[in-house]
Amino acid sequence: MERWESFDNIKWRSLAEYWYFLLGVREDGTLWTFGGEPVNGAYALDDSVFKQPVQIGNATNWICVASGDEMLVALKADGSLWKWDLDSWFVGRTWPMALPPKPLGIHNDWVAIGRSWNGIVSLAGDGSLWHWPNLANYGSLLAPSRKPTEIENIFDQQK
Repeated sequence: MERWESFDNIKWRSLAEYWYFLLGVREDGTLWTFGGEPVNGAYALDDSVFKQPVQIGNATNWICVASGDEMLVALKADGSLWKWDLDSWFVGRTWPMALPPKPLGIHNDWVAIGRSWNGIVSLAGDGSLWHWPNLANYGSLLAPSRKPTEIENIFDQQK
């Protein structure tokens, strides 16, 4: 393990790993990426690439970021979820962070997000917990709904 001096005194709200690069939300609400390139055919952090954090966009209202399999999602301060189109990375090798994220869903009452085995889990303000499946793992004919599935409500007294 090596110390990266460029990260000294940086305070992060949230960090997530997506394949071989990392993303983070700083205390000031800005979104950053850093990491490396494939090394000897394997994905790993490489000292020569992205050793310095690179800011993604100019927004200062990010709260946290989460990744799950082939998904990368971030939560904004207004309660909205945003997803990057990672298909472009696998098809055309376009750097996914160079493309603007798209809204995930129509609600804006989300308070937290996290990684799940096959997607992202989000917590709504009313206590309901939802799973957003990674649609890339399904074929085009039998793909699940693009809507999230409610897992349960953490405030439900009956459970």
